[in-house]
Amino acid sequence: MTVSALLAELRSRDIHVWANGDQLKVNASAGALTPELRQQVQERKAEILAFLQTPAELSFAQQRLWFLDKIEMVNSTYLIPSATRISGKLDTAALEQSLCALVERHSSLRTTFPDQDGGPVQKVGTVGPLPLSVIDISDKSESLHPLMTEEMSSGFDLARGPLFRALLYRLGPEEHVLLLLQHHIISDAWSRRLVINELGHLYDAAVSGSASSLPVMSLQYPDYSRWQREWLQGPVLDRQLDYWRSSLEGARLELDLPTDRQRPAMESHRGANLAFPIPNDVAVGLSTLGRSEGVTLFMVLLAALDVLLWSYTGQEDLLVGVPVANRDRKEFEGLVGLFVNTLVVRNDLSGDPTVEELVTRVRERCLDAYSHQELPVEMLVEDIKPQRDLSRNPLFQVMLVLENKSQQPSFGAEGLSSTTLDLDRGATHLDLTLYVEESGDELRGIFEYATDYFDETTIVRMAGHFQSILSAMVSSPKDRISELVLLTDLEQDQLLNQWNATEREFPRDACLQQLVEAQALLTPDNVAVVCDGAKLTYSELVSSSNRYARALRARGVKRGQNIGVCLDRSIEMLVAVLGILKAGAAYVPLDPSFPKERLGFMVEDAKLYLLVSTTNLAGFFELPIESQLLLDSEEAHLAALSEQPLEPDDDLDARTEDPAYLIYTSGSTGKPKGVVVPHRSVVNFLTSMAREPGLTEDDVLVAVTTLSFDISVLELQLPLAVGATVVIARREEAADGASLRQLLEEHSANVLQATPVTWRLLLEAGWTGGPKFKALVGGETLPIDLADQLIVHEVELWNMFGPTETTVWSTCARISDTSNGISIGTPIDNTEIYVLDPHNKLCPIGVPGEL
Repeated sequence: MTVSALLAELRSRDIHVWANGDQLKVNASAGALTPELRQQVQERKAEILAFLQTPAELSFAQQRLWFLDKIEMVNSTYLIPSATRISGKLDTAALEQSLCALVERHSSLRTTFPDQDGGPVQKVGTVGPLPLSVIDISDKSESLHPLMTEEMSSGFDLARGPLFRALLYRLGPEEHVLLLLQHHIISDAWSRRLVINELGHLYDAAVSGSASSLPVMSLQYPDYSRWQREWLQGPVLDRQLDYWRSSLEGARLELDLPTDRQRPAMESHRGANLAFPIPNDVAVGLSTLGRSEGVTLFMVLLAALDVLLWSYTGQEDLLVGVPVANRDRKEFEGLVGLFVNTLVVRNDLSGDPTVEELVTRVRERCLDAYSHQELPVEMLVEDIKPQRDLSRNPLFQVMLVLENKSQQPSFGAEGLSSTTLDLDRGATHLDLTLYVEESGDELRGIFEYATDYFDETTIVRMAGHFQSILSAMVSSPKDRISELVLLTDLEQDQLLNQWNATEREFPRDACLQQLVEAQALLTPDNVAVVCDGAKLTYSELVSSSNRYARALRARGVKRGQNIGVCLDRSIEMLVAVLGILKAGAAYVPLDPSFPKERLGFMVEDAKLYLLVSTTNLAGFFELPIESQLLLDSEEAHLAALSEQPLEPDDDLDARTEDPAYLIYTSGSTGKPKGVVVPHRSVVNFLTSMAREPGLTEDDVLVAVTTLSFDISVLELQLPLAVGATVVIARREEAADGASLRQLLEEHSANVLQATPVTWRLLLEAGWTGGPKFKALVGGETLPIDLADQLIVHEVELWNMFGPTETTVWSTCARISDTSNGISIGTPIDNTEIYVLDPHNKLCPIGVPGEL
């Protein structure tokens, strides 16, 4: 029988063997060590001693932490700190003596992890003095918390150690704070309690000069790591792996929590804590809910956390990390070391269950996971081999921890009183960890979060949402989870009222063409439109459009009819649009570059009364001649018509609720859809755009967008509504970066609205922009790299967003920095915007939904 097998046999009989220097110690329950076994141990004493004195392999959990230390080199992340405030007359020498006794008692506290023969081993150091650093800050010249934070951030050297440090801060003659720091590779939360509790016993013994009453240690951590590797193999390992493979089959391993910043290539593990209260009535209600459903408080809290994550991500299949002490064998209960394991609990929120149904589902998943808790999560990661992503923890990114405050460590020395202080390590190894502290009937929550991803304001809101979920679960356990209200009253007011407070005055009784007519009275001689060397003043533009309106009325055009416009980009195109509006009709743009089938569909679907076009373009449509107004054929007739405005006619003139235009969507997801937009909407839109992003009569805007794309409404009509000049780029000029640059420079233009594709063409042509240039980007998502290029050129950059159905742009945002992404901004004047979840409820701030 091998030494390893012999030791395993002895342990199974409750016989524990360990090395103390060159001495072999044996501890056995009564009657367990038979004469035969005693003789066998004695005969193989040298072999057993050599085996026990050989540096042990790391446990599976230690091994992963060792590799993470090598990869990340941020080992302050894996820190187990504790801070205890001690009041009373403290004997510093006795405290130092008790610390030395503690380190002698637990070999983990004097273990290092050197690289030996290509891999790490546990090297247990000899017992020696543990220096206690005493820092006197009783003069108040230094603050305690910054000093502790600095000490916690200093990290450890796993190969050289020490991995256990003690510092004593003297606040006054009888006030001290003891800070104990342990690397996670030698400790866990259970161990932290052991260290503090035993330290109090050892301190009392040191003060009194008596022997400690603590039981003799029969095992040390290397015994556990050897046992774990011997036990967890073969059929035992196969059963565990089979369960977890089946449990996680098909699971999505990434949780898409909305973040304030993009994920870096590698997480830095910088973190912070945010504590929040859980009202007593809610805390009591959670326990009552648990009892009524036969589940533990932890399971109820996990269900609530799942609802929060589902609300934030929309994911119904959720993985959450759940720590277990992993000390189900009595002989491990008194050991300092890394025993804790993390289970990956998979919960199903599909089908919109009720609160009661969800907690029942969670109970079943938790119990299944608990019954298979022996498999280290490190082995599970190695087996599943998730796609490598250094910006995320594998398998899960969120954890829930329930801590019983009654089990908090207590220094407990005679003549002294002690309290445990809250510590913010400034680090985290997950995106988000929710700690819930339980003390009797009282609960308190703490979110530990990655500051790379989240701002404190985001976590404050998240805490409010979690509190709302807990309260709703208690008050309405039969409600479906979609019916639970997340929003606080403050946030609801912000979303409904404050952020949608957009009411502004605008000419509610004016139609679109009347804005142009009013401006012409103010600036009749200003240049209104330029194209291909030709130009019209405002007075000339109004006169020309009056003639077109008369021609249309003569052809029987009436209020509300649809008039097609199929013209090349030109001044005549703009005059025709204004003439149609003055005649009381709506214009329907028909781009001659569109496929014939698409144009035919639009003509039929819009039920055009008339088509305004030219001889060479009208042939696309196969319409009878009486349904066409061909400008080249009618040129002489149009020139002979009166340029005076039409006489007012209540039956024929457009009203503000009548359509100004009918524009068809691209049809990229099916048939093109005709969108009817009334005058009042367009007038409000133009009035809002004139304020922000802003346009004045001193500006020159180059129009590059086809009339069939609704953003052309801003390009053609906004300048005319404020007295500015619009330069209409010909089709070939708009499609070529060099030609467009030349056009901008030739006319000293200072405003351009275009899609990202056009902006890239312009930049590639060497356009340099400048601080007096206003760049509006819309029609497609504004890429960050393009925004950065435009910002470098010092332009005033605006991101424009909106579907055709809401009248061109719904929101706009000035972009001067892209470090936090690119916003689509706030709603334009007299409009409201809501982001809704799949159940048509308001989404919390920062949570994605449907606009």
